[in-house]
Amino acid sequence: MKKSSKILAVLMAALMLLSSLAVSAFAATDSKESAEKTKTGKYVEWSWNEKTGTATFNGIVKSKRASLKTKVIPNKIKHGQTVTKIGKQGFQGCKKLKKIVVKCKKAPKVTKGAFKGLGKKIVVVATNMSAKQFKLLKKNFKKAGFKGTFKRK
Repeated sequence: MKKSSKILAVLMAALMLLSSLAVSAFAATDSKESAEKTKTGKYVEWSWNEKTGTATFNGIVKSKRASLKTKVIPNKIKHGQTVTKIGKQGFQGCKKLKKIVVKCKKAPKVTKGAFKGLGKKIVVVATNMSAKQFKLLKKNFKKAGFKGTFKRK
């Protein structure tokens, strides 16, 4: 009798452990999917998080990369989220790009590789940005591999 009750207790404990792992894994994936949304517009792709109110510029649509000469990064996107990051493929393949206008109040973080394949003649113009944030913008862009020049208006 003692042996069977011990085996039963071990099986119950294992069952409880496995069921709690499955529930926590399901809860983690479910909350992530509902928080992060992605939208591909006419020219660009954005992703945003409604809980934190932040947005990421993921890149320019492939069909428009070759012909785009100027790109504006707004302070907020259509959905009201503040732009805080430029993704890994942000400006890849934009061979004719000459000017990037950043209208953010705070310098966005930039993922390494966002400027892969771009030349040195590109100008980044920052508007609505303090001197401290402009300095941080330059640091973030250079860290990500940007080789062009900067202007502040």
